[in-house]
Amino acid sequence: MNQHRLRPRLLGLGLCCAACFGSFATFGTARVHADDTSAQYQTTIEEAVREFGLGNWAEARALFRRAHALTPSARTFRGMGMAAFELKLYVDALRELTAAMQDTQRPLTDDKRKETQKLIDQSRAYVGRYQVLLEPAQAQAWVDGQQAALEPGNLLLLGLGDHTVSAVADGYQEVRVPLRVEGSEDMVLRIALQPMAAPAAPAPTPVPVAAPAAPASVASSTAATPTQLAAGPSHGLRTAGFVTLGAAALLAGGSGVFWLVGSGKYTDLQNSCGATGCTSAQIDASGVKSADTLTTVFLGLSAAAAVTSVVLFIAGSGGSSEKASASLGVGPGYAQLRGSF
Repeated sequence: MNQHRLRPRLLGLGLCCAACFGSFATFGTARVHADDTSAQYQTTIEEAVREFGLGNWAEARALFRRAHALTPSARTFRGMGMAAFELKLYVDALRELTAAMQDTQRPLTDDKRKETQKLIDQSRAYVGRYQVLLEPAQAQAWVDGQQAALEPGNLLLLGLGDHTVSAVADGYQEVRVPLRVEGSEDMVLRIALQPMAAPAAPAPTPVPVAAPAAPASVASSTAATPTQLAAGPSHGLRTAGFVTLGAAALLAGGSGVFWLVGSGKYTDLQNSCGATGCTSAQIDASGVKSADTLTTVFLGLSAAAAVTSVVLFIAGSGGSSEKASASLGVGPGYAQLRGSF
């Protein structure tokens, strides 16, 4: 009976010892792995510092990144940022050096913080900062064909040179904004997308674009030379002259209408774009150029009709004692025709 009771106790004791042995083995394996990682980290850091001292910035940055993957800390961030600064990767330098100032793992000493802040200020002079505000909210920003890596607060960091910022969303028209970064920019970039079914509307852009010249004010008068009306073919020519002159008046009136429409669109475009200006695509979509073109075309046709009417009056002026006179006055938004038979 005692032997039967002893067997379960021995079995439990054996299982307990096995579990303890397994725990000690696991702990020992983890400890060895930690020691290996620490040794690898220390070796990698030493190699990175040596390459940095030799001026091999790319090699030093790669080694600092490898050490950061093993044990991330403020000091690995600082090493990566310093190498990026020497490689003129100012956006990466600004991002990594800022992280080094904020990281609490192996924090920087006061002297290193001062040196790091100095590099941050120098990097900032070669970086443009744009707070990107998109409408609708689900829109995504892309930079130079790649999805933008935005910092907290929708902050976009761009290096020196020309860039294209795009905003896309399902069911909306894509908007592209060209930007030229010269350093130290601090701007708000608002991009409002328009639905596919709606006509494109001007979108704000920080790039100033030369505004189209406003149509010249039309204020002229064309007076036909007094002609004599006579029965027969001459009378028909003079009648045709008055008809042509009437057409000139109508065309001039149409020109004035399009001029007024174009002026309104141009004012709306300036109000929409604000001080930052508009892109060429936004100007085209606003209809300002179309109105300007129609104004010019109608004004040209009106002038041609007026000249034709003068020719008809002259051609039909022979052989009549009756006097006929005609005059045309045109201006922005009005046309006036006067004549007598």
